[in-house]
Amino acid sequence: MAEKQCENAQPAEVEVYTDERLAEFILNGAVDSEDYVEARREVEGMGLNPDDILHEPPAVYA
Repeated sequence: MAEKQCENAQPAEVEVYTDERLAEFILNGAVDSEDYVEARREVEGMGLNPDDILHEPPAVYA
């Protein structure tokens, strides 16, 4: 069966993330202290300072 295409379909907008935004996702995705330490290393590997990125460390790390 051929799929029927919508005549008014618009292409989806693509959001391009900056390195800083990606770093924020990485840091905010940490769920425990071990994960957070690894996230900080990953951000540092991107050439960024994790302390300069707005994020919320996991409660177990604070």
